[in-house]
Amino acid sequence: VIAKDRLIHVMVTTRTRTEELELITATDVDETDHSLDMIEAHVLLPPMSLDGDPDPVPGTGHGFLHVVLEKVSLEPRED
Repeated sequence: VIAKDRLIHVMVTTRTRTEELELITATDVDETDHSLDMIEAHVLLPPMSLDGDPDPVPGTGHGFLHVVLEKVSLEPRED
């Protein structure tokens, strides 16, 4: 459990930053790295409560928490 009383955003994407960690912002050409070893998982805690009220994440200095896990792999769920 990341936060039982917080909304979280989770996404899996190809790498969207340069080697210098600058965000790729091109909209006319796909410059992201689609290599299998560059798949990232992102977990974000927005700076708001479940009611939409401002609720900064303590200790972050900017109100939200963004964790990036690099070189992740996706596997089908086995039931």
